[in-house]
Amino acid sequence: MKIVVKLHLQPKSNCQKKEDFFLLPDGAMEVEICGSCGFVFDIVAGRVYPTHQTVKDYFSEGDFPSWLPKFDLADCHRTLADICMNYISLPFISNDSGSKTIGDYMALFSSERNDYHSWCKDSFEFGEYGCSNWIVHFKESYRDSSFELEDLEALLLNKIASNYGHTIVALPTDIFCCSALPTHVSARVFCDAIQEFPEKSYFPDPPEMLTALSQGLVGNYPKLGGVANLLYGIELARTAVQKTRDGDSKLARRLGILSTGLELKYSRY
Repeated sequence: MKIVVKLHLQPKSNCQKKEDFFLLPDGAMEVEICGSCGFVFDIVAGRVYPTHQTVKDYFSEGDFPSWLPKFDLADCHRTLADICMNYISLPFISNDSGSKTIGDYMALFSSERNDYHSWCKDSFEFGEYGCSNWIVHFKESYRDSSFELEDLEALLLNKIASNYGHTIVALPTDIFCCSALPTHVSARVFCDAIQEFPEKSYFPDPPEMLTALSQGLVGNYPKLGGVANLLYGIELARTAVQKTRDGDSKLARRLGILSTGLELKYSRY
């Protein structure tokens, strides 16, 4: 919550270094919120809730004063999507030498990939949420637009790139695919968005993105469980194999991920 508020209120240009990204302690943030608007919001276990159903109804359906812009669920998703992108593109994150492209990630040995997963999760305070949920917030922000859902899924990454620039979108795409942070829910949104990509695109090779995602979903199962994540990882690995030509050097890796996933699946019974 602290980082969301910080990025929403403070220009990104003021956070060039990690040291600039000063955050109030948890207790101080709660005191600040409750002191400013405790009559309409309460904080329980770190989450902000309306104090009463009538407050929720007012902010979602009420007649707003002219000085307070009306917002709906799509607006909230749009704000969160923008905050995720702003966070990932902060200089101390986007310029970090530890970040890897999908190609670099797939060249790592198994132990090195596990180390990279830990680095992605632990290096940045908001990274675990921001790097795995930006695509979901973007999709939900367009849900009530004039786009048909199927058209939106095919155009989503292109629309994001047109808003933020292809170079900026490449980094969250790399982290999303290689961090092992996404669940099957966010991974499915992402994969729906890339399925219509032409072979030549400013994003990485789609089958390689599927391979990296399946690696994380399947690899996380022994540690974290989550049958739905495992099954979707198997589905992605199978799709990546189907899209790989015979004799391609990447086929062995993709078959290995599929084999591991199937072995984990049937060992459950």
